[in-house]
Amino acid sequence: MNVVIYPYSIEHSYIKEYKKLFRYNIIYFMCYGNILPINHQNDNDDYCTFTDLVDGKISFDDFDTFCIIDKVPDENELYKIVEFVCSNGKNIICVEEEYLDQIEKICKRYNVKLLQCNYETIEIPEKKWNYDSEIIGIDIPVVAVMGIGQNVQKFDLQLYLRSRFIDKGYKVSQIGTKKISGLFGLHPLPDFLFNTQYSDVDKVYAFNRVMKDVSMQEKPDVILLGIPDSLLPLNNKHRFSFGLYAYEIFNAVQPDFVITSLMANDGYNDEFYSEISKMAKYKYNVNIDAYFVSQFCPLSNSIWSEKLSYVYLPRMELPKTEYKVYTTSDLNNDILFKQAEKKLLLYGKYEQY
Repeated sequence: MNVVIYPYSIEHSYIKEYKKLFRYNIIYFMCYGNILPINHQNDNDDYCTFTDLVDGKISFDDFDTFCIIDKVPDENELYKIVEFVCSNGKNIICVEEEYLDQIEKICKRYNVKLLQCNYETIEIPEKKWNYDSEIIGIDIPVVAVMGIGQNVQKFDLQLYLRSRFIDKGYKVSQIGTKKISGLFGLHPLPDFLFNTQYSDVDKVYAFNRVMKDVSMQEKPDVILLGIPDSLLPLNNKHRFSFGLYAYEIFNAVQPDFVITSLMANDGYNDEFYSEISKMAKYKYNVNIDAYFVSQFCPLSNSIWSEKLSYVYLPRMELPKTEYKVYTTSDLNNDILFKQAEKKLLLYGKYEQY
């Protein structure tokens, strides 16, 4: 199936970088607001805008399905685009559930399909525990990707690891942090984690049982686990769930290798990494094996606003450190993967095909 991805921006570059992992054949990346990426002239000719589609610069014959992969600032504008696409006989995929009711009505009007993309692939375990029950051990190595701040490219790291482990012949099970996870063959995080009807204790036991079920049913060599939201609040305006999701998950499962992704900053030093490592150890009971410095950081004039705005830093020179610290350029090679693989192999818990 040939698809157009929308809305595409620099924050979605992981889709282009790891398009070989995507379930469908991506023909075009349609950018929001008719704004093409800065580096589009140096890239393949697969970026487009909605205006290009309206003006006939790209053909409806090139694709079957229009795939909505994220929220947009203007919901009404999205529905106009969907209506235009559907009126030309194209099916729709949408990972944002809040848009589904309206999009379904449009699809029915034009007799096209709203295709499912596995919004929930993990079954909620039947409650067979009480507050004295044990946390069941997971016999499969677990690699966790967590972050401090939002928009710190955790999903880029998750796809990087997935790609490298699969390329080396390992069988991978994975729970991802984004709603688009299902389109890459990952399980999305189970909904009960974000459901206030469940107590924190029940969430811990339920997620522990989920991890055990995945390990038993899928029999992977390694489980890759994305941790939602941030470990720490940014400030009193942007609290990022206070790190509660990380606390619940790390009480449910103890990872064997942990990567922590950070906001873009060229001023991190050994003292900073030491403090973060101590925080992770004593607050979440995990040891950080590697750090990743992302290319995004919030604009200073937005940190007290209702919504954060981010600046993209294509290059950074990081000071030398005694810690294992990586940047986006390191995702072009196997250095980070080899560090993780080496540690897991030391445990002797899984074998390569």
